[in-house]
Amino acid sequence: MVRHVHLRMALAAMATTMMGIGLARFSYSPIAAALVDDGVLTPADVTRIGAALLAAYVIGAFVAHRVGASFGDAPPIRAALVACVVLLAIEGSLDSPWMIAAGRAMMNALGAVLMVLGPTAAMRAVGIEARPGISAVAFAGVGVGAVASGRVVAVIAGHADSAWISPAIAVLGLVAVALGWGPWPRRDAADVAPPEPHSGSGIARAVTLIAIAWAADAWGYIPHGIYFSDYVSSELGRGVVASGLFWSAFGFGTIGGPFLTAALFRRVGGKTALITAFAAKAAAVALVAAVTTPVALIASAAVVGILTSGMGALFTMALAERVDASQLSRVWGRLTGLFAVAQGAAAFAAAWAYSVFGAYQSLFLFAAGALGIGAAVLALMPPASRR
Repeated sequence: MVRHVHLRMALAAMATTMMGIGLARFSYSPIAAALVDDGVLTPADVTRIGAALLAAYVIGAFVAHRVGASFGDAPPIRAALVACVVLLAIEGSLDSPWMIAAGRAMMNALGAVLMVLGPTAAMRAVGIEARPGISAVAFAGVGVGAVASGRVVAVIAGHADSAWISPAIAVLGLVAVALGWGPWPRRDAADVAPPEPHSGSGIARAVTLIAIAWAADAWGYIPHGIYFSDYVSSELGRGVVASGLFWSAFGFGTIGGPFLTAALFRRVGGKTALITAFAAKAAAVALVAAVTTPVALIASAAVVGILTSGMGALFTMALAERVDASQLSRVWGRLTGLFAVAQGAAAFAAAWAYSVFGAYQSLFLFAAGALGIGAAVLALMPPASRR
């Protein structure tokens, strides 16, 4: 449990993931479905823009640690929160694919900064024993933002012009600004000094295998994270409102995901928890390629949602078993950058696959295969040495 003295820090970290991932990133999928329905974007535009957004996220992830080291955590976090709200507020007035892509790319770069700096700053401010609870609350923000954006799309798409969707989400973003304004700890010399090498070949091997699996999870995220809503709306012909409702199932899953994976971690340890999560996520991703009933779509969206936010919390806890506390934030920042690179590569590969096969179903199968590889890699990981 997160102690009362840590609650404000946990909520501030939750606000950064709510904005950085839940609103700035995940809202693109349901909004894209509405824009396709209105004729502003084509399915091909959705895939190309999605790939460009992940490339922007790569840039943001790799500069985030350096920005935090140079300016501290509070100024860039606060600036990114405010900038994302402004970009969401003006997005409804943009009427061309390249302008939408430019605005969304800026949001994705800023979202990466929030994702790297927010949770790691919060965990650096508390003791090791409090980190699982802090991590669970922090990553729950992903689901809060995803649910909120999905509900906004479902309501507005059925009653008003889609141009009002992004400004309405911007209003939700003001909540993230209020919660995420602080308090943020100051960085000390240890946080900005050059890192010491990991001690022991077992630790280095474990971190390497975790990094490979994290990259595989990035590939597994792409179909649901970017294309699921348009798959339901356009390819399955269920419409924008239905796709928004299914997306809400994904979002509700992401709210509970960090708490469920934290419980699994405490029960079986990091290695077994990660392998179990990867296997379950692979099955859920593959499900919608074979079964497209409403029950199957809801189940798949919910499970993948649980294991999207939950996987982030699980990886940070698994790293904490193996990496010195003083180096945890630095390693997490690098893995976030690697995750973004893998996502960018996967998105461009997905855009190519869609142009070849002309259907989203193949993307779900490729993603399930990547997750299966991730589970196999984690099986090779040596036992943990808790720190």
